Amino acid sequence: MLQTLLKDAARKNDWSSRDMAEAIGVSHTTILRALRGEIVDLETIIKIADWLEVRPADLLNSFGRKGQDTAANIAVLLERVPELAKPLAQAAQAIRNGEADPGLIEDIVAYATYKLSVAGGTNAAKSKARRRRS
Repeated sequence: MLQTLLKDAARKNDWSSRDMAEAIGVSHTTILRALRGEIVDLETIIKIADWLEVRPADLLNSFGRKGQDTAANIAVLLERVPELAKPLAQAAQAIRNGEADPGLIEDIVAYATYKLSVAGGTNAAKSKARRRRS
């Protein structure tokens, strides 16, 4: 969805990738990476989402597992990337304390799923998969 929305915005506004980069506040090469479907950092995702006036999770939802809810996606992510447990617990506590928007969890899950999808998973997940095949 990230690539599609960026390409649509460029077409509608007749903007080059340089024009978009300037409007969003990121480098031209960063926009080119996003347009090619390569991984971009969280700060860039947030800037692009703000520029497109969408939530980061909405922007990244195409990387999630179709037909599964957030809880199921969290379970898969925690299996593949156990170090996400602490940031997710902190986000949940901030939500309970009224210090964060409840959509924060969905945003974290969407970004982590995006990174795993684009990067092909983590080394730990790849090692685990290799052990299962042995």
